[in-house]
Amino acid sequence: MKHLIAFLLGLSFIAIESYSQVNGTYCSGYVYDSVGMSPLVNVNISLAGSKVGTITNRDGYFKLKLPAPHAVLIFSFMGYGIRQYAVDETVVMPIKILMITEVRNIGEVTVFNNKFRNILEGDSLQVLDYEIWNNRLLILARSANDSLKQRIYLTNLGGYIYSYRNLHDMGKDVKFPDEPRPKKIYLFKDTYGEIQLLAKTKVWQIFLKEDKIYLIYPSKYEDCGKYLFPIKSRLKDKLFFQESDLNNNSTYFIVRNTDTIKRVKQVYDEFGNMRYLKQRNVCVPIINYKNQLVLFNFFKNELEFFNEKGRSVKKVPTLFHTKWYYDKYGKKAYDLDVINFTQDIVVDDKTGKVYTIWRTALTGRYTLKELDLDTGIIVREIPIPDHPFIDKVQVHNNQVWFMFRDRQEQRYKSLYTMFMD
Repeated sequence: MKHLIAFLLGLSFIAIESYSQVNGTYCSGYVYDSVGMSPLVNVNISLAGSKVGTITNRDGYFKLKLPAPHAVLIFSFMGYGIRQYAVDETVVMPIKILMITEVRNIGEVTVFNNKFRNILEGDSLQVLDYEIWNNRLLILARSANDSLKQRIYLTNLGGYIYSYRNLHDMGKDVKFPDEPRPKKIYLFKDTYGEIQLLAKTKVWQIFLKEDKIYLIYPSKYEDCGKYLFPIKSRLKDKLFFQESDLNNNSTYFIVRNTDTIKRVKQVYDEFGNMRYLKQRNVCVPIINYKNQLVLFNFFKNELEFFNEKGRSVKKVPTLFHTKWYYDKYGKKAYDLDVINFTQDIVVDDKTGKVYTIWRTALTGRYTLKELDLDTGIIVREIPIPDHPFIDKVQVHNNQVWFMFRDRQEQRYKSLYTMFMD
């Protein structure tokens, strides 16, 4: 965001937020077995991001001095899953920690052959959004009991909490030029890999230093809506964006620091007015691959490659998510799976592998299909079993993350991870 706005508008930014240190305080409490409610002796308790720690006595009691009123405690004990507890000035002492045996659950999630894991444990948190960033997770969550209490957590990829900060009024309805209606956005990763936090009135860039979270470079929504949110990809000095409606999708590029705009590709969907019953615009994903722009044309079942000048250099045939389609005249055609196809493409930023997301109409379950862009062939399928309602799928280093809910209408979500090998 900093780079994009600076290039296009010549704006300068000033960091206005920082952390402050306060006098230390104490945290005390008891640790019990979750089943028998018996006190646990010699449970290890450590302060996240430091060497400070203690153990419980024979009554399961502990007391620990904290360097600041905001801290995360890590509880570990042989035979039990690791527990994390966030302490702040609103927590009433002493606290009570229930340890859960590893063979039963991980957090509130049943383990399926040790393949799945819930990232943020506990039944009192609703995950609103997340992003993977430099082998870290940024997770925005709120209390299920109080929607005004929000926090952003910085964790490792296993969910170990390094730090967090309290927030309020996060989330903004954003209208993207290639979508029919606004959607609620909390975290937004721009084309330069920077992550923005969307507040009620401003957009903040997130900055990490020594595993702490800072908010810097506040920007107006007018600027971001014009110069940041629409940009889907970039090649050298060209920034690519799209516009679409029920029948057409057009991909353009703008040359940075100039007013030059050129259309790269137009994709037409002849059945758009009939097909998209929920007023979904024509979707044409684009990604960077080996210093080329790849456009996924679902309607012609082909991949099209463009060079840094925006010129088409080759086309690769492939078969996307398709089914037999009946138009209003009763004619049968081989066409898109319009009801269950999410039209998403995800890229593993570590391995460079590309996946298309498939949701079958028969089971409603999701499958990631690894696509060889050079040949257009599906080389591997990775099913995500037992999870019919998931959002925001991301892949990093052969590991998949997604937000999950039990029912389609349910607002409560958890963040899951699954190893793909």
